[in-house]
Amino acid sequence: MSFQQNQYYEELKNPAAQVEDAKRNELALAKQFDAMALRTDIENKRLYKELEETKDIGAKTLYEADSKLNKFKGTYNATLSELQNRYVEDLSRDKNKLDTLHRENEQLRNFVAGGNPGSYNSNNMVMM
Repeated sequence: MSFQQNQYYEELKNPAAQVEDAKRNELALAKQFDAMALRTDIENKRLYKELEETKDIGAKTLYEADSKLNKFKGTYNATLSELQNRYVEDLSRDKNKLDTLHRENEQLRNFVAGGNPGSYNSNNMVMM
């Protein structure tokens, strides 16, 4: 009986050691899991912060580009308006000159067609 008791004891000793090893492995794996979870959490926070910074930079860049575009549009519209006004003024001045030359030409035609120097009236001439 003592022999069987020793045999049972030896048989129980082996599973007990295996249970002890399993518990140690479980603790080691739990520590590794906790460490990995902590690293993952830290990495997630870092990546989230980096994402927010990237969004902020993108928004700032977009705002600056929009501001520059609006400034360029304003400058372009002002230049366009200035050129348009100048060309309208030049066109008006040239039209007035053309009208004046046309009237003078008509007066000269009438004078030459009449051939009568006495019919010439100084009021009909337009001065330039």
